[in-house]
Amino acid sequence: MKLDGLTFTYAGSTDPALTDLNLTVEAGEFVAVTGPSGCGKSTLAFCLTGFIPHSFDGVMEGKVVIRGHDTRSCLPGELAGIAGLVQQDPESQLCTLNVKDEVAFGPENLCLPPAEIRRRVEWALSAVGLSGLTERAVHTLSGGEKQRLAIASVLAMRPQLLILDEPTANLDPRGCREVLAVVEKLRQEQSAAIIVIEHRLQYLLPLSDRLVIIENGKITADEKPPRLCRIAPAGSVGVSSLKTDVSSKEPGDGSAQQGASPVQPLLSLEEVTVKYEQKTALNKISFSLYPGETAALMGDNGCGKTTLLLVLLGII
Repeated sequence: MKLDGLTFTYAGSTDPALTDLNLTVEAGEFVAVTGPSGCGKSTLAFCLTGFIPHSFDGVMEGKVVIRGHDTRSCLPGELAGIAGLVQQDPESQLCTLNVKDEVAFGPENLCLPPAEIRRRVEWALSAVGLSGLTERAVHTLSGGEKQRLAIASVLAMRPQLLILDEPTANLDPRGCREVLAVVEKLRQEQSAAIIVIEHRLQYLLPLSDRLVIIENGKITADEKPPRLCRIAPAGSVGVSSLKTDVSSKEPGDGSAQQGASPVQPLLSLEEVTVKYEQKTALNKISFSLYPGETAALMGDNGCGKTTLLLVLLGII
């Protein structure tokens, strides 16, 4: 992949979103891209897959070449089997009713044989930890499960260039490690070039060959990550490491200091159970939250956090 003087200005804007970007990524490289919100990272992702200039109004200067294909003359559909993009919001790229069909959608559009499509679906779902959810309706998945599904749907196309835009945004620490391990395996086994746009660099830098920093639409750094980042345990702090500390503390009862009138809970749950078809999402959940309290809700993807919030809102 090569960027040569890439500049892009959205229609209606006078300020370029990207300015004179020059960057080369070789097959098998793992590149981390970071920078403040609004600096142009997502715009870069759209340029790398041909959505810019073909699907967004604006003026593009310079060129982007992917495996010998100039994106100015190749439509996104022509690049689909070469460059794959996982966007920030997983729901924006999920378009079928169940998990299996979602992952099969891309390979089907590549006109692959049915047997190969089945193999790719099984591999991709297993890789992201969703192999037991093949028949699940997409709308019943948690946010983290939808994120994994979006990643699986792109992995199934076996792209030579894989771009992931904030892929860990909806994942718990274990999910981050698992998904990035799959991406690393794709890089090693198929020499795919990997570009990951992220803020949560603690998971990413140990895997990265280079760190590219974008500020105000310009590349301000393109360096190897510090050695310290490579040897630090990525994502070493998670739910499991908090359990001992949390369990040693008594939960607040929300009461005022001794002698004061007791405070009534703002909300209270007593043995709440929710089942989806054959799956129990919540099993006898009980807790109270008092005025002025802040509660941290943590757990693995698919453990019931989203369902609990829907219960609290009265949607369930």
